[in-house]
Amino acid sequence: MIPLRLIDARTLGMLSRLLVALAVIVATIVVLCFGRTYLSLQSISVSDQQISQSKANLKMMNEEIRKARAIKSPPATESRQAVFAFQSAVEAAAQANGAIVEEYASSPEKTPYLSKYHNDSPPEGWQQVAARVHLSGRMPEIYETMRALQAIDIPHEIDMIDLNRTQAAAGESRVAAVISLRVLVRS
Repeated sequence: MIPLRLIDARTLGMLSRLLVALAVIVATIVVLCFGRTYLSLQSISVSDQQISQSKANLKMMNEEIRKARAIKSPPATESRQAVFAFQSAVEAAAQANGAIVEEYASSPEKTPYLSKYHNDSPPEGWQQVAARVHLSGRMPEIYETMRALQAIDIPHEIDMIDLNRTQAAAGESRVAAVISLRVLVRS
């Protein structure tokens, strides 16, 4: 028979070691949970700061958008109206003659007028706006459109005409024309 005292002391020793180990495990889990909670709170704090900063930026952007929408576009000046009228006349001439205006581009800036065709100084009060017209069509259509430019009552000077054949077929060749010019406007 086993003495009762030895079993109790041995069992008691194992139980005490088991309780200490269990207490260490529970303490470790509690410390890990508190650490994770602390880090989560720190992350939430950083996220709150980012959200408040984003809200402030959004308010500023909305204010800028509101201000931008309140700005009225300036009315076209007489010189811009002349350039727009010239563009409309070129497009109408091209349409009337069967050509296609692929692109019309004009500079937003006015420069002092200097003629390429006269050596004398230009009259006061004139400026020029550079423009470029890309036309496409058959050669007779392009030619008639360029001839129609003479009839436009808005003063202009042609700087360059570049003609290139883009497609050649029996009796049906296509041409691309690039016309660089200057529209003359009153300053």
